[in-house]
Amino acid sequence: MKNFIKIVLLLCICVKAEAQSSVLAVADSLYATGNYTKAINQYAKTGNQKSGLQIARAYNAIGNYEKAIIQYQKLIEVNPLMQIATFELGKLLVKTKDFD
Repeated sequence: MKNFIKIVLLLCICVKAEAQSSVLAVADSLYATGNYTKAINQYAKTGNQKSGLQIARAYNAIGNYEKAIIQYQKLIEVNPLMQIATFELGKLLVKTKDFD
């Protein structure tokens, strides 16, 4: 009985991991082809840091700088050592001339 429960849990974990990776593959494909709005919707389904960074980049690409700044700030708040998000936020703030 214990082995059965372990096998079921292992299968559930594998299915969950596969579902997330396929969502990321679809989202990455949409982002690469310039379908930023659809990519944002796909990335939002996963909710990890990579997805958050890609959402911020997509908002930046479509010109929605306010949402991009908010997204970068959320990422940095959760993980202050995320240097790429800090750097890209800095570039965006310079681009929008928000020097505060």
